[in-house]
Amino acid sequence: MTGKVFTELTDVAAVSDSILADWHALYQSTTSAQFYQHPAWVCACSKHLFQDSMKLGLGRINGELQIVMPLSSSKLANRLKHPQHDHMSVNDVLVHPTLLQSGSLLDVISAVLNQTSATWWEWHICNIPDSSSIMADLHQFPANWPTGNKTQRVQIDSNDSFWQLTPSRRSAWFDCTSEQIAPHGKLRRNLRRLRKQLSQEGDIRCELIDDPDALATAFEHFLSVESSGWKGGEAIAEKTELRGFYQSLLHSQQTGIAPRINLLWVGDTCASAQLALQTDNCLSLLKIGYNEQLAHFSPGSLLLEDVLEHAREHNIATVSLVTSPVWAERWHPKQKQVWHVTRYNNSSAGKTLAYLDRFKHVAKQQFKRAA
Repeated sequence: MTGKVFTELTDVAAVSDSILADWHALYQSTTSAQFYQHPAWVCACSKHLFQDSMKLGLGRINGELQIVMPLSSSKLANRLKHPQHDHMSVNDVLVHPTLLQSGSLLDVISAVLNQTSATWWEWHICNIPDSSSIMADLHQFPANWPTGNKTQRVQIDSNDSFWQLTPSRRSAWFDCTSEQIAPHGKLRRNLRRLRKQLSQEGDIRCELIDDPDALATAFEHFLSVESSGWKGGEAIAEKTELRGFYQSLLHSQQTGIAPRINLLWVGDTCASAQLALQTDNCLSLLKIGYNEQLAHFSPGSLLLEDVLEHAREHNIATVSLVTSPVWAERWHPKQKQVWHVTRYNNSSAGKTLAYLDRFKHVAKQQFKRAA
């Protein structure tokens, strides 16, 4: 790394136009950036899911923005964390390509955290993908504390700071550039049969909507379908903050992220719906729903089949399910590991906390095996 790191902490809700412009430019410069790193996503999370309590840790080198780290407002100044919510299924920081090449990413993260709190002990981020730049740097360091327990490993970086890595789950995705794109074999035949049976209920048509004027109406159709499978207050339409969150994503004025709503119709009935965000050549399906009355026709699978075919025809390289739902197993998607990551500083308090958390994790795993 060449140049001194200058750090800044600001409220997301009060971010200046100049910072927002630099943030967006940083996103645009990073070809691998995903929707959860885009300013529109982070600002929507802050406003609707966290009531404008989220903060941003910024790091600049030679005046150029190098890293953006969303941070959760916490009463515990010693224990910092990335914002965490059930509707934030994947998380990461946004890093400039030159910072990745310099090999100093972990040092800059520490500098930002030091700006946040002079006495911090740990920083925690949930559901960070294995493809993250942070994970790429951490994989350089050897694992420590081998116990034969594959549920967790601890790595110590060049500054003697502890990084605890715990597998969370997997994220499923489809490679739409492949000639072997799903569905395959028996599943393809079953979907062909179900599509034929469903066509007897009415004409089938698939709508892939990205026109801003049409998205508002499509969103109402999506909410109606998504609500049909819930039995008590958990549907997006029933939660003011969730409805506002997803609705705000439909109206971003920034480039680099585009909302999509995909609908499968049977006559005048909406059989299934997807709410998605497209970044570059990746389409991420955030929410999927189907009409319960038509469940025996698997309309959600029929819509996914149409969307995958459309993606291949329109040079969308990847369709991501974001998470890895059980129903997707029969589609045989590609998968990547998602991690919970905790970074402890090299102070006495940080190291002690690392050992205590390690002990609690091992004890918890032993209790599960004994149960």
